[in-house]
Amino acid sequence: MKKWIGLLLIMVCVTIVSAQTKKKKVSKAKPNTTQVAVANKQEPTILNNSLLLCASKDSMPAWYLNEPADFRFPANYPVPTQYQLYATVYNWFKLSLQKIPFTRDGASITLPIPVDGGVQCIDYSIGRVLTMDSALQAKYPQLMSFAAYQKGNPLNDIRIDCDDNNIKMMVRHNGEIFFYQTLPYKNTYLFLAYNKNRAGVIKKPFETNLKK
Repeated sequence: MKKWIGLLLIMVCVTIVSAQTKKKKVSKAKPNTTQVAVANKQEPTILNNSLLLCASKDSMPAWYLNEPADFRFPANYPVPTQYQLYATVYNWFKLSLQKIPFTRDGASITLPIPVDGGVQCIDYSIGRVLTMDSALQAKYPQLMSFAAYQKGNPLNDIRIDCDDNNIKMMVRHNGEIFFYQTLPYKNTYLFLAYNKNRAGVIKKPFETNLKK
């Protein structure tokens, strides 16, 4: 009798250990969806030594002042005499733009504007605008254009144009015009920003598609 009881206890212990082992294997195999989701918004290492300008807001990434010592302009690039380099989480920013609907007040965006000898973080209402017919838009979905205006002051506005590798912005602020242009740096992009009238670079003018 004691022999049978001993065998029964051994079988119970083996069953419990086996179940626990299987549970551990399942837990290890389960993907960490939280970490994957956050990874898409991780800040690149170039931001480690940057100065925070505008905090993350309205699902958009933060903006930083970043002028790395090893940054070089592309060959034959018309370098402005006065400029600043801004950094953001580029992929996050591009993804946020792709989600903006075709409406005047579809979303909000905050940009650092180099004015009055410093930088101001300005809030804008932004919407996507059509620049081609629906057939061409379907053929080239990577080509996107946006129009934005400052909240409380619609005379200050922005035009944004995107393609696969570039984002260009023209900002009109209190009678002055600023240009923003992405430039490659390591595994991401920096934004070159400069005042049209203080840069020594001639740019072709273009108008925004805002309807006042």
